[in-house]
Amino acid sequence: VALAVEFDFFVFADDVYHLLDWSPTPVERLVALDPAYIAATDAPVDLNYDPAADADPTYTGGEAPAEATAARVVSVSSFTKILAPGLRVGWLEAAPALVDRLAARGYVVSGGGVAPLASQISSRVVASGDLDACLATTCANYKRRCDALLAACDAASDVLEPLCRPTGGFFVWCRLKGGISATALLEACAGEVAFLAGGACDSGGDALGGAAALDEHVRLCFTMYDEVDLAEGVARIARAARRISV
Repeated sequence: VALAVEFDFFVFADDVYHLLDWSPTPVERLVALDPAYIAATDAPVDLNYDPAADADPTYTGGEAPAEATAARVVSVSSFTKILAPGLRVGWLEAAPALVDRLAARGYVVSGGGVAPLASQISSRVVASGDLDACLATTCANYKRRCDALLAACDAASDVLEPLCRPTGGFFVWCRLKGGISATALLEACAGEVAFLAGGACDSGGDALGGAAALDEHVRLCFTMYDEVDLAEGVARIARAARRISV
């Protein structure tokens, strides 16, 4: 955040998994470190405030008010991850002056809004309090499944090494031991189990060694299956890894 202030850029923080957190001490979001956001959270909250409705209709871009340029972080979240995959709608959090600028854009105030049906469904679930109960149940289920997946990886430690032991989110990343290629392993597992080969996440940069280094890793998802199926899936991956490593 300090660098964003010093070098005049904005940070768009991908926080779509932030609320899927079962750690004893949840990680603080970057937006919570933005002085402009902190100042706003100390102010009284107007639950009827609608930045799009209150937006200046004459605003056409250009010079931003000082309050907006002081804000540096925008938190981006999604109901797709925490409520239902079919709800392709999310929300932004930032200092009010920056939210006002975003809300004044034409695609928000042009009449139809953004994903109106999904937005109404999501907002009513939030207002009812049902989202809190949904999140509590989801996090409890995901913790159980993540623990089961990690235990299965531990049982296959000759070929799989988790890079960390997640306390949130959707995935466990593992390094393949013995120089096994994730692409070759995925082919060997065809018809038995599916996973994402690390190379599929290559953004074209070389900070982590590029696609070659990523191809030594796999991303395993624990959210969609129960503990028994997760253990069986890892066991199938491990058997295939041992076959192609011989």
